[in-house]
Amino acid sequence: MFKIIIEKCSEFGLLFMPNLFVADFEQVIHNAINAIFPLCKIIGCRLHISQSWYRKIHNLGLTTDYRSETEIGKWLRNIFGLSFLNAVEVGESYTDDFMSTIPENHVVQEFSDYLVDNYISDEGLFPPHIWASDTISSQRITNACESFHAKFNKSFSLPHPNIFVFIGVLTQLQIDTYILMQNIDTRPSTAQYQKKINNIEKYIDLYTQKRITRLEFLNAVCHYYKK
Repeated sequence: MFKIIIEKCSEFGLLFMPNLFVADFEQVIHNAINAIFPLCKIIGCRLHISQSWYRKIHNLGLTTDYRSETEIGKWLRNIFGLSFLNAVEVGESYTDDFMSTIPENHVVQEFSDYLVDNYISDEGLFPPHIWASDTISSQRITNACESFHAKFNKSFSLPHPNIFVFIGVLTQLQIDTYILMQNIDTRPSTAQYQKKINNIEKYIDLYTQKRITRLEFLNAVCHYYKK
């Protein structure tokens, strides 16, 4: 796919050489980006890592525990705050704040092993430098891309439309996009979303200024991306 985009851009005298990709946590996507754009930085989508962790919790049968106010539930929920730490701090936090207090439950231990092997270890599939950041930024979500794909897919009634239908849909999307660009509203996002951002930034500042402990910080911000 990337090679096709590069070729098409070249036909128009354009150079497609991104220096940043925001992606989900499909290994094949990361492999493709690294192969075609070896100097490109990959940022993991914060929403998708939360979905990946929750999916594992569900598959292990820990959903009820996760939603409870038990020791296990609180431990699992606090995990979701890790994505708001500086990447270099994730390993230390996991050791000090989670491994030292992990509930005595073999299924929770299995979930912990999954996290270490795939996300916590610097040698894991998706090490912390991909998904952890002590900033709140729209760069770390892929909602815009997913919204486009959803709208694009809904435009077709058949999985393999003929070329004329396909071109017609692309043309209409181009028109719609142009209209949106001409009438773009630069005001802040909805009040609810902005409040969420402000709260997260507040806790990041409090933690940076050492006015709250790391565990207090994790407990405060985990609620914004937990399922």
